[in-house]
Amino acid sequence: MLGRFDQLIITQSDNAHSLFPQQARSITNARAATSSSHIGRVIGAEDFDPCVWAQTHPMVGLCSVRFSRRVLAAAGSFEFLDEFLHRRLQGTEVRHCIVSATGWEDALVLFFARDFNSISRAAGVLRSMKIADLPALKDKVKTDDGFTHPCLTTSTLPAFCCQWSGEWTEADTGKLLARVAADEPLHWAVRIELHPGHWDGFARELEKKSAELGVSVVCRPTFGQTDLRVSADGAAATHAGLLRFLLHVIFPLGADPETVMRSAETHLHPVLEAYGEDAGATFHVDQKISLHVPHEAAFPEEIREKLRGVAIPPHMLRVLEETLGRVQGMSQDPLHGEEFETLQRLRTAFIKTIRRMPPSISEKASRQLQLDMSEWQMLLDRCLADRFRGPYPVGDSMMMRLGSYQGAHHRFLVVADQISQMAYELARHCIKDRNAECVLPDVAIATFIGNSSSPYATSHTINDLGCGFTDVPATLICRLSDGHMLAHETGHHIVRAFFAALPELGFDVYYWDPVDGLSTPARQHLIREGLTLEDVDLLSDCWKSSETLREMRELLAEYFSFSLCFPGNQEAYKRVSRQCLASFYEGGSELYLRSLQTEVGFRALAIQSLTAIIQGQPNTYSGDSNGFIARINRDFRPATDLGPVIRRSQFIGRAIGALEILLRTKDFSALLRGIADCAAHDTFPGEAEDASLLKELRAFLVRLPAVSLEDNISFLDSLWFKLLRRREKKHLMP
Repeated sequence: MLGRFDQLIITQSDNAHSLFPQQARSITNARAATSSSHIGRVIGAEDFDPCVWAQTHPMVGLCSVRFSRRVLAAAGSFEFLDEFLHRRLQGTEVRHCIVSATGWEDALVLFFARDFNSISRAAGVLRSMKIADLPALKDKVKTDDGFTHPCLTTSTLPAFCCQWSGEWTEADTGKLLARVAADEPLHWAVRIELHPGHWDGFARELEKKSAELGVSVVCRPTFGQTDLRVSADGAAATHAGLLRFLLHVIFPLGADPETVMRSAETHLHPVLEAYGEDAGATFHVDQKISLHVPHEAAFPEEIREKLRGVAIPPHMLRVLEETLGRVQGMSQDPLHGEEFETLQRLRTAFIKTIRRMPPSISEKASRQLQLDMSEWQMLLDRCLADRFRGPYPVGDSMMMRLGSYQGAHHRFLVVADQISQMAYELARHCIKDRNAECVLPDVAIATFIGNSSSPYATSHTINDLGCGFTDVPATLICRLSDGHMLAHETGHHIVRAFFAALPELGFDVYYWDPVDGLSTPARQHLIREGLTLEDVDLLSDCWKSSETLREMRELLAEYFSFSLCFPGNQEAYKRVSRQCLASFYEGGSELYLRSLQTEVGFRALAIQSLTAIIQGQPNTYSGDSNGFIARINRDFRPATDLGPVIRRSQFIGRAIGALEILLRTKDFSALLRGIADCAAHDTFPGEAEDASLLKELRAFLVRLPAVSLEDNISFLDSLWFKLLRRREKKHLMP
């Protein structure tokens, strides 16, 4: 590649297991100073094969595009882009392939040509696109406010295809030049950074080697980030001159372990004619970007004064101002959009919480608030880092890729945030319908891509600040068929919010006491609810066991996932759970297979038993689990120690028994039956029956046979476009 990156690696596969290792290798390679990797779906171009295309069109342009949300909501797909490029590039030698990306950019367009001028013109054509040029959209997109250009910004990175090595010869160069427009004019320059004290001798050596090649260059010292600027002189300002200079001078110097050259960046300056008639419009962007975010945007002065009044330290207040000010600024910037609305909801929830707080609180309460705010700040920063990684270019920049140099997955984050939030609101609605006094608090949920080595998702709910965070593994981006994992973590947010809404209960499934179990106030509350002393003693014993409570809270979260995603379909639930868990128990040994069978079996038995209890049927878990353990022992002989399996079964049995007792109380009945009621709803709150994302999600999760990587990315695109449409309709409402 030319510019700040060295290599462009394109990997084609319909298997996430083959793509993610390649992505990981590029990011973690110790010799790589920086990297940017994205996964996307090829649209159109059914014959796309980069190796074949490069044989006849070795010059490549990787163009990242960010579109107006208004246009994408009206389009519903990228067909308009494919149709436009086919029409405008017809008759040229430029070939193109569109990739629906998962990052901050909406699409990647790969241009293949025989010269960089043609790629420059193709990028100019794309940037100069107008609403009037799109027959299918010009009557759907509102333009009476002066809006004319669908593209907000682009970034085109140039590259050329060759198998360069230290044994590269002049004959190899001749073969490459035969496939490109070698004599096509092209102004170019290479900026070089050196170790201190070497630029004078290095410049003379560079000019000498270039003269031997017949490539005339001019070397000038520079001030700033680089030390030398080497530019083409006269007849060398061609594609042939550039390629000869790179292949026989710069690349060998870079490969020399004793070189004094630290880095080299190639800059291209295509001839003006490359832009043709679109030159005036090529660099037009309707919206401007401002990176300055005033601190006043963080939160109102009354909130600032209240935080000072409850003894929040000045340094913490400054950090909050900077973070929330950035969130506010990004959510209002036209170059950003729906991915920052979630963080804006977190900001709003924070302000509401502080506004409700009394003007003075105890020292203990102040310390707890500071702890909550520290955790909240850390998780908010993590979410912000997944959505913003530095300034984005507004001119077509070959030096930086949209969304910085790391893989970003904005599209997935938007879908995960919205689905989680709507699922929470559905459960909140159902629980309130069961008991009008049991109202779950408002919780704003945000998702981020975790760095944990665990394949599972995790969740963090900070009820005192009205927010929840879901940490998901990167693999979930390409496996929405495991979307019930996201619903499971939303279930944890629901359960935590339930206990936060009812502090009079005096107990919580996330906290245990190994000595006393349930506190005296908790025992008294349960007796007032109609439980017998024997029942309360049994529950108290459960609250002495961290393992029992872990199974109880996991079962509650999993039951919500089952009700939301697989309403009444236990066979589909078991099959999809097995597919999901199979990737966590890779290895092929009998131990791994037994672990997989055990985990899937216990989950299915627990869901089956809890469903029966809620429907008023007998609890058959004890007998069913004994039969299941016997089958495990029979199928995996000679069996290793079954002690851990038996203990796990006992903890699950106690958790189910505790929930059966709690089901007789008013509040827990509302929670359990409310979660079960989610299965009877075909839509999320506020959804129309004919545009139900919940129906689509359920249908996708139970598809047979197992869905491919392309199906997963395609479904992600479909949900994202529909959420965009909902958002735009909401914004256009008076």
